[in-house]
Amino acid sequence: MLAPAMAVSAIGGDGAIPSARTSSLYGADRRPGDHAHLYAGWDSLDLDARSPHFPNTRFDGFLLSHVIEHLATPQVSLSALARLAALPAVAFSIPTSLTLF
Repeated sequence: MLAPAMAVSAIGGDGAIPSARTSSLYGADRRPGDHAHLYAGWDSLDLDARSPHFPNTRFDGFLLSHVIEHLATPQVSLSALARLAALPAVAFSIPTSLTLF
């Protein structure tokens, strides 16, 4: 569970489903997912073209789900995300090729 004062951006899919206690979860992907309406904010975008736009919001963390391996220039895209961070911030990345079992 997120601390009440944290703002986290979930990028790449609609996999993180916000609850009433995580109202500071923001989402971004190429198109809105089934749960986009539950996020505090949503931005549909191509991460290779621009960074998510959430005015007046700095993020304490980023959850990138199946994103990095699809970016043409990951260094450029991740640097753009870093500019949205409230320092210190943390990022978690879940690659598509991750095998748990």
